[in-house]
Amino acid sequence: MNGQPEEMKPAFGSTPDAGMGATPASFNPQGASFGSQPPQPSSWSPSSAPTPGAIPQPSAAPVSAPNPMAAPSPVNLTASPASSAGMPSPSMSQPTPPPPSPAPSMSGMPMGIPSSAPVPPPPAGTAFEIRTMKSDSESIKQTGGVAPAAQAFSPASIGVGEKAFTPGSAAPKKKGKTVERIIVAVVVIAALGALGVIGYRLTQNLFVTPIIEPVATPEPEITPPAPPEETQTEETTPALIHASFFTLAADKMETPALQSLSLSEIKSVIPPSEEEVPTDGSIREIVMSADNASVVLPEFLGFLTPDIDRTKVEEVFESDFTFFVYRDKTMDLPGFIAKVKAGTPAASLSEFSTLIEDSSDLINFYPTDPGTISSFKDGSLNGETVKYASFSKSGYAFDYGWFTSADEETYLVVSTSYAGMKEAVKRAGF
Repeated sequence: MNGQPEEMKPAFGSTPDAGMGATPASFNPQGASFGSQPPQPSSWSPSSAPTPGAIPQPSAAPVSAPNPMAAPSPVNLTASPASSAGMPSPSMSQPTPPPPSPAPSMSGMPMGIPSSAPVPPPPAGTAFEIRTMKSDSESIKQTGGVAPAAQAFSPASIGVGEKAFTPGSAAPKKKGKTVERIIVAVVVIAALGALGVIGYRLTQNLFVTPIIEPVATPEPEITPPAPPEETQTEETTPALIHASFFTLAADKMETPALQSLSLSEIKSVIPPSEEEVPTDGSIREIVMSADNASVVLPEFLGFLTPDIDRTKVEEVFESDFTFFVYRDKTMDLPGFIAKVKAGTPAASLSEFSTLIEDSSDLINFYPTDPGTISSFKDGSLNGETVKYASFSKSGYAFDYGWFTSADEETYLVVSTSYAGMKEAVKRAGF
């Protein structure tokens, strides 16, 4: 028609005039034609599929490929000889369907194969055609836009050289847990060691007697007493225990207590009391005390002869002395005996003799005024040299001398009466 090829319409086994109830033409799977010929069986059967083998486990998660789909073959619209009979039966080439894949199980293994049984590898040389996005792109580039073709795929190439996974094998131990266990063990051992040391200390303290150091008690502060306002001496003199130099006791012993240590108080004890008058030639020993202490020789001479140096008295004589009063008729005349310190040189005795003769206070030994004293003269008593000086009034004289006792001790004897000196030397045993 008009030079255009006539449009070919396929005939499906009936004439153009056939209705809907006409018998359809038989399908030829080989693509020969639609006619009355019986269909030819396909060359593929399930029995020809190779037995699947063990698929090695890849190190990385494999990407599952899509199910292979065969590319549809183009339909052959060439008219068959039947068309000449008025039944156009175009021949259509049918692609060969792919073999069915074994049904997978829940565990990833083919159905009917036990999971514990090893899966044999596929036979060598077996290839499967598979399509991927990459393979389709390369096929389109090569064919210039024609439908992509599948590429051969061999299951044996998957996981070549990789270590097969064996179910039931133990997983590798983690290094972190080992380090944690070591740290825990070290901490436990250290804690046990500390508990052991503490227990040892506690048990040791149970059997050790504690040493209790005495607590020092602070001594109470003692406030010294205030010194007296008036002192009689510059230095404190120890209490004197009087011992008489008389080996033959005096006719009477008197111990007056002076109200105060002074010249008037000392002279007040020389006269006897009115109740008892001593006889002529008798001698009394008087032990004076002041402020509950015996009067010593430096104090005694310090009031009677103040012009004689007191330090010189302390240097030559001992503190104790014997004070006596001789009764000569109607007069009471005093005197004393002093002991020279051991080791005192003779020059010191001669110097002290000069002090006595040069003193102008000798009149203090008398209760009444004796008058003016004359110069000293030499005398003797019991073979010893004595010195004496007379006063202008009759019956008054001053005598002194140095005597040695039986034990070779030296004494000074002073008297305001020569008769009184003789009596004192006799009673002292010189």
